[in-house]
Amino acid sequence: METPELVNASDAKVKLFELLKDVAEQDVLILNRGKPQAMIIAYETYLKLIARLEDLEDQLSIYEAREETADMRVPWEKVQAEVGLP
Repeated sequence: METPELVNASDAKVKLFELLKDVAEQDVLILNRGKPQAMIIAYETYLKLIARLEDLEDQLSIYEAREETADMRVPWEKVQAEVGLP
């Protein structure tokens, strides 16, 4: 990941159109009093990030579901003994 261009909030107001034009090439981190305040990224980058986040959420859900069902498993021998099967 490339280092974003750092821009003060007051400068960002003045050159917003220029920043939007250039954002396809480099992300922009807007600073307010020297602290990160906002990030301008290309729309395509945003869509890729959202898709990746959704994929990771799906993977986490699958993992959590497996963990929940692992606790519910009963050994076949125990089932046989409880119902009286040989």
